[in-house]
Amino acid sequence: MAGTSQPLHSAWSETIPLFAFSTAVTLRSSEQGKFIYCLRHILLFILNNLKAVCKKRQKQVECLTCHVCLQGLWASVLQDIYNEPKLAFVIRIRGINGISPTICKVLQLLHLHQIFNGTFVKLNKASINMLWIVEPYIAWGYPNLKSVHKLFYEYGYGKINKQHIALTNNSLIKRCLKKYGIICIEDLIHEICTVGKSFKVANNFLWPFKVSSPCVGGDGGNWEDQINRLTRRMYSSLHKNIFI
Repeated sequence: MAGTSQPLHSAWSETIPLFAFSTAVTLRSSEQGKFIYCLRHILLFILNNLKAVCKKRQKQVECLTCHVCLQGLWASVLQDIYNEPKLAFVIRIRGINGISPTICKVLQLLHLHQIFNGTFVKLNKASINMLWIVEPYIAWGYPNLKSVHKLFYEYGYGKINKQHIALTNNSLIKRCLKKYGIICIEDLIHEICTVGKSFKVANNFLWPFKVSSPCVGGDGGNWEDQINRLTRRMYSSLHKNIFI
């Protein structure tokens, strides 16, 4: 018959109920021809509509892709406005039980040797990859100036002659970092917050911050700006430095 000589697409043959074919076979030849003719037109109508819908969806996807590309281009042109955070504060929240050698090595590179140690990290492609590797073992985010001030004034310790010395006097900072233009604690805070050219030296001068366990919360991962709320819960009233 003329209607049965045209093959149907395999994807559509699966969607057609089997009873339709079994019913068509039992009909007389004239009725069977009319049935298949109508069925073919119905399928063609559905296919044409689906093609139109697919074209519409494809145009929407292309427009969305173009919009995303334009956003990225605009952000690269106006980089002063759309800069991503350059500084992260990272806190280790888990111990050493069951840690693989790779994770242990990354934690050492981040100077997170003990639980509830916190350090500053300059964000770039390499450091972000390191943070992703150890993300279940750390809480990290983007600190604001208020949180950095509180960390320095209450938990700030420096490495002076390989000793753990509280930053209670500007003369200690001046003696160690004068050649880098850092002569007081405010210079040190500014260098860390702005991720200046002497950030690595300033960060290596600092001893990892020791914070206390939070009473509530403390999940691992990227807290973004909520890291400031977490660090506030970790602040202890003990061992406050009276800065001179």
